[in-house]
This record gives sequence, C-alpha cells and structure tokens, in this order.
Amino acid sequence: MKLSLIIKPIKSIIQELNLEVELFDASFQTVLGARIDKGACQIVKSVSETSNKFLLIQRGKHYLCTGCGQECPILSGIFVPLNLQNLSVFAVLAFTRKQQDTLLNNQDCFINITEALANLVKNMETHYHPLPKKGPAPEIDKTPCGFESIIGKEPVLETLKESVKKLARSSSTVLITGESGTGKELFARAIHNCGPRSRFPFITVNCGAIPEPLLESELFGYAPGSFTGASPSGKKGKFEVANGGTIFLDEIGDMPYSLQQKLLRVLETKRVDPIGGISSRDLDVRVIAATNQNLRDFIKQGRFRQDLYYRLNVLSLRVPPLRMRKRDISLLTEHFLQVFVNELDSPMKGISPDIREIFLQYKWPGNIRELKNIIEYAVHLGEGTSLELEHLPIWFWEHLLEDKSFDFSRLPVNKMSEDTFLQLFQSPENTSILKGLSLNEKKKLADKLGVSIATLYRRLKID
Repeated sequence: MKLSLIIKPIKSIIQELNLEVELFDASFQTVLGARIDKGACQIVKSVSETSNKFLLIQRGKHYLCTGCGQECPILSGIFVPLNLQNLSVFAVLAFTRKQQDTLLNNQDCFINITEALANLVKNMETHYHPLPKKGPAPEIDKTPCGFESIIGKEPVLETLKESVKKLARSSSTVLITGESGTGKELFARAIHNCGPRSRFPFITVNCGAIPEPLLESELFGYAPGSFTGASPSGKKGKFEVANGGTIFLDEIGDMPYSLQQKLLRVLETKRVDPIGGISSRDLDVRVIAATNQNLRDFIKQGRFRQDLYYRLNVLSLRVPPLRMRKRDISLLTEHFLQVFVNELDSPMKGISPDIREIFLQYKWPGNIRELKNIIEYAVHLGEGTSLELEHLPIWFWEHLLEDKSFDFSRLPVNKMSEDTFLQLFQSPENTSILKGLSLNEKKKLADKLGVSIATLYRRLKID
C-alpha cells in the first residue's frame, strides 16, 4: 500500500464535511494543490519548525500572515506538524465563508479530526518511507538560516551569528548556555536551519516540563505492550522522530539523574533502546542541549554526570542577557509592538521617549521573554496610539524599585497610571523615594491624581 491510496479517502471524508485537505512537503510547498498557487505561507513554516499545531481563525489577522507577499486564498485552517522526511505539515482548510463557518463553529471537533488524520498519514508514511540512516547528507537548504527571528544589531550578537554559521557545518553536539528568556531555542533552530540537516525534523523536548516517569518513553519510545496503558502498536521516541535531523534538549540541567546514563549511551553509541524493546535502533541525529543553570556546580553537587557534560559540551555557545544588548532593546520593543498590534488590530503604533528611556535603565532579569510579555500586556490593555509609561504593568515597576542601582531621581512617577502609583507606593520603603521630589513636582503629582497635596501627603505618609 502507498500513501496515495489513503489520501483519496481522507480527502473524501473532509470534503463530505464541507472542508478541504492539504499536505505540505519539506520545502513547505503544496502536495495536493488545493487552490494554493504559490505554496506555503509562514504559518506552515512555523508549524513545521516548532512542531506545534496551529489554528488560523482569520486570514491576515495573525502576525505570521503579515508581509507574506501573496494573495492567500485560505480563510481559516488547522495545521498539524508531520515531521517526516518528505512531508512537513497536514492541514484542513476553509476557502469559502461557508467552509469557514463550518470549521470555526466546530473547531474543537475538527482539531481532533485533523490530528487523527495527520497521525494516520504519519504512521503510513513512516512505515513505508523510513527516515534515513547514515549516508550522504542532503543538500543544504538555501533558505535563510532563521536569523530573521533573532532581532538585534549589537556586535556581540553579530559575532554570535557568525559562530552559529560555523557550528552548523558539523554534526557535533552543542551546549547552549545563557539566562532564562534570552532566546536559546532560536539559536538552536538557526544552527539546524543553516546546516545540512535543515530539510529534516527539528524536534524540541523540554526536559524540565515532562514528569520523570514519562520522560524516558518520550525520549526513547517504547515497544508494544511494554507497560500497563502502553499503546499496542508501541511508540517512537523523540530521538527516532528526529532521525536525520536535530533534537533540541532544552533545560538539560533538569533531566533526572537516573536518565542521564541512558542519554549518555545514546550519544556514544548512536543507537536507541526503546522501553521493553529487544533490539536497538540506529540513529543519525544531531543533539543540541540548552540550560540556564551552571552544570559545573551541578556536577559538584552530584546532580549532573560529568561524563555527560563533556559529551554535550563538545561545541558551546553562550547567549548574552538583554542588559548587555542595550542598543537592541529599542529594536526588540518595536518588533514586539508590531507583532501584537497586527495580531490584535490595535491602533497603538508609536513608542514614547519615556518608554525608551526607562527600558534602557531597566536590568531585564527576565530578558527578551520579559520584554515580550510587557509589550503584549500593554497592547492588550493600553489605549491610545502610542505605548506610554501608564500602560506598563505593576510588576515592571516593582522589579524596577528592587534594583538598588536604579537612579530613583529619574523615576517618572507623575506619568504612571493612578492605580499603578497607589499600589506601588503603599509600602514605606517605596514611599521614601517620593521624598526626593521637589514641592512643584509633588503638586503636579497631586493634580494628576485629582487630590490636594495635603491629601497626597496623608495617603502616602510623606513628611
């Protein structure tokens, strides 16, 4: 039996439900030709690269649609990753208003149907067209290396990008270190996309997010009937799914000590032993690991194997924190503002000079992830056409006041929202900051809050 034999009944089922089906190949082009002349959009590429399903509610409203450059006929759709050698994404699509209503009115049901059909395609294609064992590397993908997702122009970042291009040439393991929220996964994807494995899967596993009893089967798979509740057909682990490509082990420092020996054996032998299996299976996978922790300290504490550390740390990359990339803060702010403005159809287009100044002074303990969350919060809840200080969440100001190196004389308290101001300065520690204001500044602050200066003094217990 060939894959083409099951596609016809799948198309018939979906068309009977008043929708259409499409497959996308490894270069994100359509396989079945369902009304799409120019192939895949950025959504298809994102689904393939992140291995996450995606529901497109309305064409052109999501930021991935912005700047696509093609007149896409898709109104709505459900996209599910396949991560196969020749097929990247399975999709159920709506091209007409009637089809769109059908899909969105029953979206949970159609998501389940799409995932089930995608699994059918995946199982059939994997069985009859197995991923490659060792052999000649495929031709390097000439598409951009994913650097478009890495925003910034600081020299330290440009140097890092050059390092990525060099690391991409080999198949040696890479250990990426850096604080939480610095974008380590983006660099891992860039290494994959710039190298000879770019046409094969990039599979992400968060070692700290999966419970210990499940992590072993998630990574290495299991044989049929190997334990109670196991699928009668067994299951491939992430290492096998990534065969030919790259597996990204995020938060490697959180991997249970009991599993570290098995991971070390996989790295050394390039073979995997599924749980309950009677034979090993060959692998051709590049391993990239990442952590925000000090693995050398973990080794001293007996929490991480030294031999595994050296096996992972053949090549290394350290991603700098955002506070060391001052010139990139404005670029990232503009980028995330544009992303969420497009996503939410917000009128907020500009960034006030006050925002730019306060962001440069802030230490960004949560790095790029924190900046992104702040902009998302501000665009969701803020009003007006410009991002202003009053739109910032209370926890941003709380973190700022915890920074003892911050110049509090430059704190723009008269530009905060009333709610933020009153919440922030209820504590005596924070109230003491206001004592440094001039009488004129205190009067302006009272006017902003709509109270007399005497009331302001009484509320905040200012001498």
